[in-house]
Amino acid sequence: AASQDSRLKATTASPPPSTNRGQDPGQRPFALILDDQRSSQQLTCLMLRHLGYEAIIAQSLEEIEDVVQSVQLCLVATSPADADKLAARLKPRGVAVIWAGPESPSPDNPDVQFLAFPFTLRDLQKTQVASVQQYQDEPLLEQEILDSWLQIAGDERDDIIAMISRAVSVLPNTIEQIGQSWKQGETEAARELAHKTRGSLSSYGIKRMAVALASVEETLRSDAPYDLALHTRLVKLAEDSAAAVHDHLGIDADGA
Repeated sequence: AASQDSRLKATTASPPPSTNRGQDPGQRPFALILDDQRSSQQLTCLMLRHLGYEAIIAQSLEEIEDVVQSVQLCLVATSPADADKLAARLKPRGVAVIWAGPESPSPDNPDVQFLAFPFTLRDLQKTQVASVQQYQDEPLLEQEILDSWLQIAGDERDDIIAMISRAVSVLPNTIEQIGQSWKQGETEAARELAHKTRGSLSSYGIKRMAVALASVEETLRSDAPYDLALHTRLVKLAEDSAAAVHDHLGIDADGA
């Protein structure tokens, strides 16, 4: 066990605790590379770092018990069976699992994406789950914009607060609608809703969510396949944005 720990620490940054809650939003997310070939380990690690991830390298499932709950992406090159096991375990968290092998496994597992090996950086980018969304570096709120609404509201201050509160309270449901439309292949409807929502959020200074939705618009324009991992992160961001707005305005989720 000691040798396994030392190998992980020697090749990667120290992983965060087993939960991502409370993690600094500016921190690079962690990706797991499960691969028993050193040459491909190193190449994949370089690619993932280029895309904004910090890589955790392991050679077998037994090595990753302490870190698997901290990752946001798993790239598996040991066996399709390992990919299936990780997908079953991590699906509730919306973590993307990619099987990188010479051929697609049979039978296909809809929870595992296939990436033909050997692959290039461009191939990895096309999975739509590997690139870190730039919204993670944006402030959650631009408070000066939010405050400007209140400064000019005058006698309509309570109405303005109620309007902003309603807009953010329905945000998680709106993201779910976008995700469901995308999943069902209704990409134009999903894109239009993302565009409409982004506009209103930008005007209220809800910066990170607005930038995230701009990224979603671009992804939908490219006819990219549905991305469960991105959908899950956006729902959490919507919840965090709503909570931050309510806290800044000094009201509860019902606008009181």
